[in-house]
Amino acid sequence: MTKEKIIYLRLLKNGLLRPFDSVQSCIHNLIGIQSQHQQFGEISIFNRTKPALDPADLIDLYSSHKIVKTWGQRTTVHMYGIEDWENISDVFFGSIPVVNKCRNENPEEFDRLLALLDKEGQKKKILSKKDILEITEKNSGGFSFDTNGLMYSLILQSTLSRILFGLPEMPHTKSFVHYTNLNKKKWNFTSDRHAETLKNIMLRYFTYYSPATLADFCHWSGLKKSFVEGKFNEIKNSLEEFSFDNKKYYLPKNDEDLLALKNDNRFNDNKEALLLGKFDPLFVCYKHKDWIASPAQEKEVWRTSAIIEAVFLLGNRLSGTWRYETKGKNINFNFFMFEKVNASEKKKLIKKAENLALFQKKKINEVNFNSY
Repeated sequence: MTKEKIIYLRLLKNGLLRPFDSVQSCIHNLIGIQSQHQQFGEISIFNRTKPALDPADLIDLYSSHKIVKTWGQRTTVHMYGIEDWENISDVFFGSIPVVNKCRNENPEEFDRLLALLDKEGQKKKILSKKDILEITEKNSGGFSFDTNGLMYSLILQSTLSRILFGLPEMPHTKSFVHYTNLNKKKWNFTSDRHAETLKNIMLRYFTYYSPATLADFCHWSGLKKSFVEGKFNEIKNSLEEFSFDNKKYYLPKNDEDLLALKNDNRFNDNKEALLLGKFDPLFVCYKHKDWIASPAQEKEVWRTSAIIEAVFLLGNRLSGTWRYETKGKNINFNFFMFEKVNASEKKKLIKKAENLALFQKKKINEVNFNSY
């Protein structure tokens, strides 16, 4: 195994070189798409689906509640398929530190507020963030958390308790839908279901983010090694292990992609140009960044305040970051290069930018290339 082969396999399995056949399969296989900025979540899906994604298809999936927003891995908001809402609750319920800290200050009062959200949600069907803030303001005595902090903790707990889910909206979620809109029964946490679901989530991770280490899974999920190691040992017989750079990597046993790489050099033929948006799934899911980035590049991509920049790849190389600016129906793209980009590669990047602009129903005004 080489570093170049690891990069190629990750790009392939993550849907970037071998796209998924639908929005639903993309979101399911990748176990959600990080979407605190809705437009970048949609760019992540756009980059991984074929045939080309139509924004109208997303709107239909949102309005029919086939895709929902809730908090999951790393206490960040993601889009998930509706069938995964229960799985995410099974795995992450009770493991969010900020929620536990808030609830532990006054458990009875916190649970009463949660019950109020449940009652109001059932009555109104949809609660706006303003509705939730008003409920919090009227009933927030006994907490050292400020009103926004308490509201945030209640929203997280309500989504993980399967009371409310977020409606995917631009630019941020403002509406929360009550579970009875789905004709679902009340959900309750059980330890048996938690254990089985965690194992299933791990198997999916080591299929679509592989090759990966156990430390990578812990980084991606936000769960401690001591918490997941026992369940990992139960699925290890379904995985193939290899060592590289003093780390143990895992991927599915008898993996066809790995077998193919042993017989040919497909990874050397990757000439694809990729424009990945902020918080792309491929760049939030591994603990160590040296698989793709130099130390200098790492500082430019993984920024302070947990910001992960939009990047562009040329073949198997991390070649720079990019940003866009919109004004009305026009859009400008600015590329910031880590390395010299030749005319042919620039042409590929411009074509990708044109496709992305078309997806966002914008017209390109300028494309600028800048060096770091």
